[in-house]
Amino acid sequence: MSFLQDSECMIAEVSMPSIGVGYEVCSAIKKGIPIMCVHMPDSNVSAMLLGNAYADISVREYGDNSELELILNGFLSSFKSKN
Repeated sequence: MSFLQDSECMIAEVSMPSIGVGYEVCSAIKKGIPIMCVHMPDSNVSAMLLGNAYADISVREYGDNSELELILNGFLSSFKSKN
C-alpha cells in the first residue's frame, strides 16, 4: 500500500468485485485521498461504493474507452491546477 503514500488521488476500476480493491479504496478514504471509481454498465458494483457518503469518492459508469478517457481526464484535470 506504499503507493498511496505519494498519491494525490486514486482511480479504481470496480466492474468486478474485489476484496483487494475494496481494501485499497478504504485505505485511500482513511488517508483523505480523492477517489474515482469507474465501472462498465450492468456491473455488480459494491453497495459500499455506491452508497458511500464520503465526499471525495465518485463512482461513474463508462460505456467505452473514449467515455472512460473523458471521465478520467476530467477527474485528473482538477489535480493539474494544484501543482
